[in-house]
Amino acid sequence: MDRETRVFAESHFRGLRGRLPSKVCPTPDRVDFIEKPDSFSYTDFFKSYLLPNVPCVFSSAFTEDWGSRKHWVTPSGKPDFDYLLQNYGQEEALRDCHGGLPYDVTAPEFLDSHLHPVLEVTQEAGEMVFVPSGWHHQVHNLQELCAVQQEVSEWRDTMPDWHHHCQVIMKSCSGINFEEFYQFLKVIAERRLLLVKKIGPGELQCSEDFGLGLQHTIFDISRIAEVLASVVVNPDFQRVDTSRFLPQPEDLLQQLQEALATTEPL
Repeated sequence: MDRETRVFAESHFRGLRGRLPSKVCPTPDRVDFIEKPDSFSYTDFFKSYLLPNVPCVFSSAFTEDWGSRKHWVTPSGKPDFDYLLQNYGQEEALRDCHGGLPYDVTAPEFLDSHLHPVLEVTQEAGEMVFVPSGWHHQVHNLQELCAVQQEVSEWRDTMPDWHHHCQVIMKSCSGINFEEFYQFLKVIAERRLLLVKKIGPGELQCSEDFGLGLQHTIFDISRIAEVLASVVVNPDFQRVDTSRFLPQPEDLLQQLQEALATTEPL
């Protein structure tokens, strides 16, 4: 660090002697002095200070060349001691009654910054973020990763049954693929079409025999037709082998549209 920052840091730590929580770090007798910032890389910091948990303070002259966004110094270049001395490693406070950590830290119950203080870091391309043990972290990709795009492109061009594998991955990740989604829509659609045929024009309210009234049934048919119409024109769905689908998606969509046309006056 520069000499001015060194003097400021040593004075601050000496003033904290005996008042610094032991679980953070023991109060140091001195602060290391590094003459040239450009000779001290992030790798040096990682190996010499971060891994062995050696206390250190840096001025902005060091951090500005490391390529990451940090809260270690104030806008004026002074060490941000209020931030540096926070007691981290409190992920235990986030556990539920079963000992599990939250699935999403942005859920409403975690929005109170006083009960659940959040540190948000934007990791740019080529940067590395070190997460110490005891820190609960959640990653959100701001955009699709270039490396992932390249790998997908390579596999897509070399695998003859690429789109079939996409359906397998979709089912494993989402629990359902295009074929099962169509079957799901078909079951509901066929039941609603049957109700339209059975319910008389005067039965607009719910009935004990059918459970649904005519207006409710028509509404369901209109929504199913809307969803199915978007599925049929989807390029990925068009690559699915639908030869065994009964009825064919286009035929089922036509039945739904015809049912809506006949019930429109109602």
